[in-house]
Amino acid sequence: MDSRSLPNSSKSSKSSRAEVSVKRSPVEPRVSTLLDVISISMGETG
Repeated sequence: MDSRSLPNSSKSSKSSRAEVSVKRSPVEPRVSTLLDVISISMGETG
């Protein structure tokens, strides 16, 4: 195992995780609104 390859992999993984979190953030509000609509519809029908 090369100690040089480890920090590089950790940095790449951190950057990729940051990108994924940024991509997920705009989708979360949409999912929450969908869940709210579903819960409201279920409450009305129930």
